[in-house]
Amino acid sequence: MEVDASVQLKSAVEQIQRRATGEAGVPVGSGNGTVVVVVGNDADGRRATASDLASALHLELNRIDSGRIISRWLGETERNLRKVFDASERSDAVLFFDEADALFDRGDDAPKRGPRDPRRDAVAAWIAHLRAHRGVVVVGTGAKASAMDAVFGRIPDVVRIDLGPSPEPEDD
Repeated sequence: MEVDASVQLKSAVEQIQRRATGEAGVPVGSGNGTVVVVVGNDADGRRATASDLASALHLELNRIDSGRIISRWLGETERNLRKVFDASERSDAVLFFDEADALFDRGDDAPKRGPRDPRRDAVAAWIAHLRAHRGVVVVGTGAKASAMDAVFGRIPDVVRIDLGPSPEPEDD
């Protein structure tokens, strides 16, 4: 039985609020944030869910275009990520990485520099930032939930909201 996305959203808000007030039994300190993974093929649905979550938490939503974070130059993606997370720590906004698949997708144009893979390095840096971040990060993805489990299995507090299949377009 599938749980309605609005029920999942309400549960995510409650969990985040419990963590923020220390009721969740989580030690206070660095890395007390929550990652909310919104899985669904409908990009508008992912954006609406992220916006609704931020509104329910009375926080601003800072949408990050994952495609603009990625750089083909070694080390540049990590610098871009550091800037985004540093700014978020100062603003106390919900970070929303939409189309996060761009961080994991390795295209043919990705430079190959010996044993170092810039894309793998970027994903490792992103995960490290997610683990250390104190705020709320929403990750929107059209990828299958099982593919995301492999990535987010290393992060202690992940909430998943599954929007289900995207609506079928109507024939005119």
